[in-house]
Amino acid sequence: MTEVPFYWKNGVKINLTTNRDSQAFGIAVKNNGDVYVGGYFMNNHHYVIPCFWKNGSRTSLSVPSGGDGEVYDIALLNGNVRYFAGYTMKPDNFAGYTPKAHIGVIQEGQIFH
Repeated sequence: MTEVPFYWKNGVKINLTTNRDSQAFGIAVKNNGDVYVGGYFMNNHHYVIPCFWKNGSRTSLSVPSGGDGEVYDIALLNGNVRYFAGYTMKPDNFAGYTPKAHIGVIQEGQIFH
């Protein structure tokens, strides 16, 4: 069974992916109506790839070599997409954030702006 991520817009179901196992967890809407959804998809090599969809078009985010990951939330700052939060599962489990699609590690107790 293939898991298909989706969201509803004005009562209409919008599918994000139809040919891959995927899930969506976080959503953000910009002032101009652009819809960003964070989650993951499974590639042909059975890696879980963190990604986001902008208005239904998927973009992959980077992970460590040989790694898997998922996006759980999206943060907007002044109406612009700034951070994707989630974690990587391989090679080492760690929470992280990715400003502008670059992975950064969050240390325990760290505050960032």
